[in-house]
Amino acid sequence: MQTCPRLYKKRMQALGGEVYTNLKEESLLVSVNGRNVYGVQTADGKEWHANHTMLAVFLHAAKKLLKSSFPSHESFQSMFALPTMDAVTFQIDMKTPLMEKDITTFGPGTCLASFTEQSRTTFQQAKGRLSIIMTPSERFTALSENEILDIVLQIRLPLDKENVVKYRKIVHFHDFYHLGPGHHIMRPSQKTPIRGLTLA
Repeated sequence: MQTCPRLYKKRMQALGGEVYTNLKEESLLVSVNGRNVYGVQTADGKEWHANHTMLAVFLHAAKKLLKSSFPSHESFQSMFALPTMDAVTFQIDMKTPLMEKDITTFGPGTCLASFTEQSRTTFQQAKGRLSIIMTPSERFTALSENEILDIVLQIRLPLDKENVVKYRKIVHFHDFYHLGPGHHIMRPSQKTPIRGLTLA
């Protein structure tokens, strides 16, 4: 079985594309007039030229890259001021799928922002795979994996501890924009006024 990243890689290569991994993006390559992005430079100093660059990184990394290239550009000022928050996900491998379909479900009124069965799509190597976004993230950043599992098991999900094979907590620091009042309208548009640059 193949996971989604492998399938994406295989598809891109079939279309004539090349895929490189584990390369740290250091800076954007910007034209002298500041109106065009024509690629990126990685930490090893190599320049990767492209007609179009899509910035698909965590929010704090995107802000850092854009600030270094466009510190005073009016289109990005709201994004620069947008506060970030950590994201905490909890992943559980199971003996059997928890849900009949791989679909995202929201958990209003609980500590589960959302939960998704992913054994038929993203994680096909697992017989059952539940991915959960925990909320509020500040609470779960400090808790152990065992403590989080105990909390999840108390929620009204058809999840039996006997069905759990293994589990882990993943913390993405400064991953998402803060969900406080007024922050949503500060999010940038994917389309930018910079030619050759799109925000994912």
